[in-house]
Amino acid sequence: MEKKRNILFVAFEFPPLGGGGVQRSIKFTKYLSEFGINPIVITVEKEDCKKLMPNHQLDFFLEKELSNDLVIERIHCDSYTPSSNKFKNWFDLYFSISEVFKKTWKPHLEKRLPEIIDKYKPEAIYVTIPPFAMATLWRKLLTPYNIPVIFDFRDAWSQWCVNVNGSYLHYWFKKM
Repeated sequence: MEKKRNILFVAFEFPPLGGGGVQRSIKFTKYLSEFGINPIVITVEKEDCKKLMPNHQLDFFLEKELSNDLVIERIHCDSYTPSSNKFKNWFDLYFSISEVFKKTWKPHLEKRLPEIIDKYKPEAIYVTIPPFAMATLWRKLLTPYNIPVIFDFRDAWSQWCVNVNGSYLHYWFKKM
């Protein structure tokens, strides 16, 4: 029997988080083994899901679709607490072109990623997006490693309209 290739499968949106964004990840991780690929999922802790994405529903039935032998590495992500200063909140929104997950998940990923890469020795890393901050975050995290990265843009980066762009300049930076 041929040895399966280990691929790190980064999915910030993953069960028990519900919604359309998790469906592709569920199906990929469910069927990739038929093609000689062993996906190792990196996602956030279950307890973090509702705090990080309060507008998303939790759907624990989605977990029943996951293979019993699927390896899931759950890594804590701090939640963002808005400041009591309204001007600071406005400033942060207006001068930010990325989601806060980039900052709140990064320190925990930096701590765990070397051990995960050493343990599983992945041949590639697959990052499913959105949240779009994952693209620049993972590009920076993987700089020291010589591992191919595949970015899967489930939605158009520049036309994403869930959060308001602070200005046309924000839109332009995202589009570039």
